[in-house]
Amino acid sequence: MEFIAQSLEDVLATLRPLVVEWQHDTARRVIAEIEALPVKSSYTVSDLKRFLDINFDDGLLICRLFLGLSKDQFTAALRNALKEGGSGARAYRKAPDAFLEALVGLGILEAMGEQTGAPPASAARAVTDGAGDNGIDAIYFDESNRRLYLVQSKWMKNGVGEPDNGEVKTFVGGIYDPLQSAIRAIHCEGAGNGDNHRKSTR
Repeated sequence: MEFIAQSLEDVLATLRPLVVEWQHDTARRVIAEIEALPVKSSYTVSDLKRFLDINFDDGLLICRLFLGLSKDQFTAALRNALKEGGSGARAYRKAPDAFLEALVGLGILEAMGEQTGAPPASAARAVTDGAGDNGIDAIYFDESNRRLYLVQSKWMKNGVGEPDNGEVKTFVGGIYDPLQSAIRAIHCEGAGNGDNHRKSTR
């Protein structure tokens, strides 16, 4: 077997977008809602209320994405902020002002304004969560810092727990598969370019 040494620049230059269908109904709704949100430096409780009133579950998902919390972390933090009662749609309908105040206390309005510098629409398009997502719930590439974020979150009814071994393996496989596809594509292209890519053989 022939091995071809390549620099990081060589690898990056040969990478191509991987076109796949990853969006499901929830992802499409969330993307549409965030894209409909006016881009501004600060947001109000009215913006937050709008998300929850349109679709409560989607609204909480949007809050969680802006805060960068897993389902476990978000649920635990919200329940702690509410002090008593549940953290679902019934609790919101019973005391909407208290529910919104609890979310504001978690820093959601600041997170919506800052959100790692990514426009809300870009953040929405990062969501991949759903059946067949191969363990990856969100993918976001921060071009300014050249950093790729791969997110895996897990819902725990009581707010306590962690992914099991099988779910971790699925997540690792979800990362490994596209990388392997890219590497195979690089080797195929490199083989066709002859000595330009054949820097050394070991």
